[in-house]
Amino acid sequence: MQIFKVLLISALISGSFLTGILFYLFTHGTVDFSTLENYDPGTYSLVLDDEGKELTRFQLDRREPVALEELSPYLIEAFLAAEDQNFFTHHGISFKGILRSFFANFWKGKIVQGASTITQQLIKLLFLDNSRTFKRKLKELFLALIVEQQFSKQQILQTYLNHIYLGCGIYGTQAACQRFWNVSAGTLTIAQAATIAGIVQSPERFCPLINPEKTIQRRNSVLRRMLKQKRITLDEFTLSLQEPLALQEAQDSCCAPHIKEMLRQTLEPLVGKKELYSGGLTIQTTISSTLQKQSTTIFKDHLTINQKGTSVPLDGGFILIEGAVGKIKALVGGVDFATSQFNRVTQAHRQLGSIFKPLIYATALEHGARMDDICIDEPITIEFNNTQWSPRNYNHTFVGPVTRAFAFYKSLNTVAVQTLYTAGIKNTIKAAAACGITQEIPPYPSLALGCIDVTLLQAITMFNCFAHQGMLIEPYYIEWVKDKQGKKIYKHSSRIIQALNWHSTSQVTAALCAGIAQLRKKFPANSPLHGLNAVPFMGKTGTTNDARNCFYVGATPKYTAAAYIGNDENKPLGATTFASQTVFPLVVDVLTKTTHEKGTHFMYHPELKKCIIHEITGQPLKNLHDSHAIEILVPGF
Repeated sequence: MQIFKVLLISALISGSFLTGILFYLFTHGTVDFSTLENYDPGTYSLVLDDEGKELTRFQLDRREPVALEELSPYLIEAFLAAEDQNFFTHHGISFKGILRSFFANFWKGKIVQGASTITQQLIKLLFLDNSRTFKRKLKELFLALIVEQQFSKQQILQTYLNHIYLGCGIYGTQAACQRFWNVSAGTLTIAQAATIAGIVQSPERFCPLINPEKTIQRRNSVLRRMLKQKRITLDEFTLSLQEPLALQEAQDSCCAPHIKEMLRQTLEPLVGKKELYSGGLTIQTTISSTLQKQSTTIFKDHLTINQKGTSVPLDGGFILIEGAVGKIKALVGGVDFATSQFNRVTQAHRQLGSIFKPLIYATALEHGARMDDICIDEPITIEFNNTQWSPRNYNHTFVGPVTRAFAFYKSLNTVAVQTLYTAGIKNTIKAAAACGITQEIPPYPSLALGCIDVTLLQAITMFNCFAHQGMLIEPYYIEWVKDKQGKKIYKHSSRIIQALNWHSTSQVTAALCAGIAQLRKKFPANSPLHGLNAVPFMGKTGTTNDARNCFYVGATPKYTAAAYIGNDENKPLGATTFASQTVFPLVVDVLTKTTHEKGTHFMYHPELKKCIIHEITGQPLKNLHDSHAIEILVPGF
């Protein structure tokens, strides 16, 4: 009788009794299922920090197999209701189901509908591919019949429940229970059991980590099946419908979760999802675990302090790079990755503000301007496109005649507008593109105030040019990737180009250092800024209209760091909120606690000469002890 069913099934599937006979003869015998119990979906991929130590892993979320008797009876009932209600009475295949699917497939001329029992699903999971062909389906049917003859129903069901795929890299019901609710598969509620059983039909659609609403709809459908098949009572059904999904937050011990997500987004298209999670890759990054942990702690501490001074929720980002080579050493994309995976370093586009001014001044210096020029900070009105615009300073006052260097590090807006016109708006836009700001920039006078939206990654890339001889050094975070055999399948190739004139960037860098030196004179001895006294340091703040965003970018000869704090909905932080009070202390704090660079210095163009002048009048001075004395670079004679 069993052989007759096999032959009939063959005929229905392939249209040939001969094919059925031949296939049965070739597959008749035993199947070695020792590999089944030791089934391993692959080897995790290891992510290394800059010292070769483990940073994190990409792996399938799978735990040790659980014996059938240790599983919740609700879980077993839910799977039987959802996937195979006649599991304990059939011989591995559903004859009625095959007849039903045969007519559907015959009508379409191809496999469009399956009739897979739990046994068939297990065969497909362990031994066959995902092709939708008659030949593969035929193999599945015959192997299912053989397995049913060799193994008990309990063995088949236990193996199935330990290895079934449940979405998001999760294999097995025990792994799913631990990931979703941090509970054992033996202690599930009816609703939780129905949730897991409902995923199997389409893991990409019904996994609760992907689409919780569809998960609940599918769960309720399974509950209705359980009620119809009298596996649960009406009261149990009613209560289960009302139970919330209540997933636990992801528990990722990685100290750089935003970097891990960046790695996933980069490597999945490169090597494929399966290879990334189970191919045994080795991924060498530039990230320093030590600097990452220190930066994360400092970032969160400062965000907590700043949150007390504003009524809107704050978040932000921080990035630290080894400037000369572009290696990203630390990156914090937000205060809590579990709450929000949005990366505020690479994805948030915010108005740059005064951080754009170094680019304007460098371009102007290329076109004849000097840092010891006397400029007048006074009310001006610009006519553009039949409109008038009158820029003003943040404190609504004007200083009068000052040196360009003073106007630069004090961020006087009227002088910045004058300097923009000296540089030429088109020339400035061209310089911005050379420094990595590739989006379209409107040629408006307000460009002088940094009225363009960029990411923090773009901001640090641009600013890093001034710390390293005008070179664009593209930041990166993957050194190389090796496959399981140790063969390199990816190697980073650095992109370093001369973006700006070293002659002009040297003068900008020296002016920014002069501004920091003036701050050191005014700050108390216990200020964090004095922690960098032994190290050359430069930086620039950027606060946008209504204090919606606060930027700061700073650099030592070795490291360049950038931070952003704002509200995700771009709401004002408050009229009295400035970058000098929020992100400036954050960046300085990180560099103070992570940087030991005694004896290092910025490299300046050899044709420039040092000049000590009065910051306001520009008159030469003999030493830097005068409270208004600054040291700048000017073209030599």
